[in-house]
Amino acid sequence: MIKPASGRRRSAGPRLFVETPLAQDSRIMLDRETSARLIKVLRLEPGAPLTLFDGCGGEFLARLEDRRGTVRVLNHLNTDHTSNLAITLFQGLCTAERMDWVVQKTTELGVGTIVPVMSTHITARANSRHATSRLDHLRKVAIAACEQSGRNLLPRISQPRELAACLAELPPHPATGRLLCAPGGEHVLGDLAVPPGGLVLLVGPEGGFSAEEEQLARQHDFLAVGLGPRMLRSETAAIAVVAACQVLWGDLGAAPSRS
Repeated sequence: MIKPASGRRRSAGPRLFVETPLAQDSRIMLDRETSARLIKVLRLEPGAPLTLFDGCGGEFLARLEDRRGTVRVLNHLNTDHTSNLAITLFQGLCTAERMDWVVQKTTELGVGTIVPVMSTHITARANSRHATSRLDHLRKVAIAACEQSGRNLLPRISQPRELAACLAELPPHPATGRLLCAPGGEHVLGDLAVPPGGLVLLVGPEGGFSAEEEQLARQHDFLAVGLGPRMLRSETAAIAVVAACQVLWGDLGAAPSRS
């Protein structure tokens, strides 16, 4: 069941992402799956309020006009729940269920870009035959997380890439902070100052990074940070480090927008 994001007006109704570009005082037809969810699952009747967003910024109040999925787009709301902290997450490739968890939770926490990373000790392997369908699935996970959390812009999610290739494409003189989550890392998050360009976070897979991979990351200006005395699973580490960075330098815990 779709629930309104925390702090949102319940009168705004279910919040939906649509691929169709939205414009005030227009009508659109929802796709069959979305229409069925509204009519058969949520049992909405014509006249029910909706909130729509198309990923281009802001959102629109709308109204369901009939049981076929016709929607009248009403006024535009210039709301913006994008994090002030630009975060790119290089996430060691996990099993499908755990990767879904990472995408869902880090999307809710405001990550802007998610790159699944292949490395030596991954326990899951990217399947090139299913790459497109898998990426489509992860995008749907992110869309649902945006609908729930109030985000208006979708995170960018890439196909799995080799760690060395990801690091090689980073600029040589970083404007971004680069943090490697490493058990026993010599740096503490609270002692660091985030550069104005945002953050690139590197989280290892379930089997961890090899010593050579950690050294390669350090050569690309990553600082090794510890996340406390306990050994965290890969998906837990990703969520924990994003949440901690958002508390320290981002908008987690900030006063909610009244727009």
